[in-house]
Amino acid sequence: MSFLFKNIISIYNIFLINIKIFFIKIILKKKIIFFYHPKKKLTKNNLTFITDYFKKKKKYYFLYGSTLIFYKSNFFLIKQSYLKFLYGVDLFLSNNVCDKFTPKSVKVYLHHDIYDTPLVEKSKEKKLLSKLNNYNFIVVATQHGKKVFENLFNKNPNVKIVVFKYLKIDYILKKIKQSKIKQTKTILIAPTNYLSFPKMSMQSKLNVIFQILLKNNYRVIYRPHPSNFDDLKVIKLKSKYENYKNFIFDNSPDYFESYKISNFLLTDISGTAYTYAVTTTKPALFFNINEVYNKLLKYNELNYFKNINKIGWKVNSTNKIIEILNNKQKVSNKKNKIFKFRKIFLQTKDLDLKYFLNND
Repeated sequence: MSFLFKNIISIYNIFLINIKIFFIKIILKKKIIFFYHPKKKLTKNNLTFITDYFKKKKKYYFLYGSTLIFYKSNFFLIKQSYLKFLYGVDLFLSNNVCDKFTPKSVKVYLHHDIYDTPLVEKSKEKKLLSKLNNYNFIVVATQHGKKVFENLFNKNPNVKIVVFKYLKIDYILKKIKQSKIKQTKTILIAPTNYLSFPKMSMQSKLNVIFQILLKNNYRVIYRPHPSNFDDLKVIKLKSKYENYKNFIFDNSPDYFESYKISNFLLTDISGTAYTYAVTTTKPALFFNINEVYNKLLKYNELNYFKNINKIGWKVNSTNKIIEILNNKQKVSNKKNKIFKFRKIFLQTKDLDLKYFLNND
């Protein structure tokens, strides 16, 4: 899509939304909630559970913006730089950090990880901090996650950090329950964004891992991080294995089917490991974690790494992966452990939009 076309569409949509907001406030007398996602590659993957949550909140009027075209009511393509011309929005929400905002709105960042996963590489923390300082609230899913942001702000945040239930949990639980797809001998491989954490990535090992698992008659679902869907490394792997009958490349907007059908998840340091374990009570394997680098950056102090044994195992070879997958008693014991551990996520209070509007 051309630069000029995006600008024209953005200007048109700003005009349209401003008129819409004016009449909604006068006629329906509802508060306006505007959800915006700034990253094109990640938008579809985030809107599924966000829209599912919002449709239950009838007392508010919801609008959605992104850099993608959606042929749906109340979904608008708007370049981030044009948000400053959008008036009358009461609550601005995003689950990816934005640079620009609607004026005079309460600004809320819904953190997109379930646990205290590393936020960014250390060299990028200062830039992240400057962006987060523009928000009024940061929402995290646990007290552990709250501590990560407090440390980022050097324990003196200008932003209020609050704990509410991770929005994906109820959505995934509901979708899994509704699905009639049966679980098979399948492992879901879901690495983190290797461009964000190159020294922690398992990307270079995937070819060997695929070979070993397929050779041992496992079905492999390869779900790259959405930021990497179109990257050359991912495309090459997909091309090499897409004709194997037991290989599935998953780039769908919604990964609940991959969660449902699989027995295990294999990752490096992706936050999806904890989301997977909490929603399915199935174990995760963490491959080839760089312990030296981990210790150097003090990532090993995060509960994400401390509690790996509560939801799965660290593995450093393909043989170890196969050994664990074939040990039914070990897997059964781990599932019991996950069932107890996940309560801290399930029992957290639900997101309350009124809280932000009343506490600004």
